[in-house]
Amino acid sequence: MKKKYIIGNWKIELNQKESLQTIKKITNYIKQHPTNLLNKKIVIAPAIINISSVAPLITGKNIVLAGQDVASKIQGALTGETSVVDLKQQHCRYVLLGHSERRLYHGETDSSVAGKMGLVTQHGLVPIICIGESLQDKKGHRSRQAIQRQLNTILDKKYFLPAKEVIIVYEPLWTIGQSKPLSLAETEKSLLMIRNLLKQSRFTHLQMGSISVLYGGSINAQSARDYWQSSIIDGLLIGRASTSWQSFKEIIKL
Repeated sequence: MKKKYIIGNWKIELNQKESLQTIKKITNYIKQHPTNLLNKKIVIAPAIINISSVAPLITGKNIVLAGQDVASKIQGALTGETSVVDLKQQHCRYVLLGHSERRLYHGETDSSVAGKMGLVTQHGLVPIICIGESLQDKKGHRSRQAIQRQLNTILDKKYFLPAKEVIIVYEPLWTIGQSKPLSLAETEKSLLMIRNLLKQSRFTHLQMGSISVLYGGSINAQSARDYWQSSIIDGLLIGRASTSWQSFKEIIKL
């Protein structure tokens, strides 16, 4: 049975002490409730400066680490960036790419995400690719065209290297930070559209069985329950709710 993902993006919400406290609670819960994790894989993306502290506490197969982003080069004059080599040495197995906040605040483009994805797959890590339309695209009824454009660029053959696994997260820009998440019906409709787009001939280099399509966007413990029960949604990318142990526990208990 294919496992569903619960990805916690801690951003820079937790300091080192808080990160260690939270990861200990997560790993202790997993040890105490192993059967609850049979159908789940938990991925935690701490702030980069805290990964080396958190990594020794990650044990077992059902919880792994992710980087929140990666540099566009393996090494060089890129102040403030993090090399994919460093992430791999810190035992990260996944890397977030194209997150909405990277696009909004750091000028990330589909082309830059595509280049980073090539580096990530080249080094054997799993890309977690965030895509989603803007509010302008939604209002202009251009959601499908916007997502098609993102997929065409990011998953182009010239960037893409064979990978055992690829995760795509539908993260509409216009829902980020809102208290009310996207309805289940709207989410399923969008994810089905993405799956249909991925079946087009230009993506024959991808193995559909290796692709998971997740949802991310203002998810809380209450809304997560509806999303989790959907057979169309392969998992969730969770931001703020993953930094609170009480909220995150309710989600991983699903």
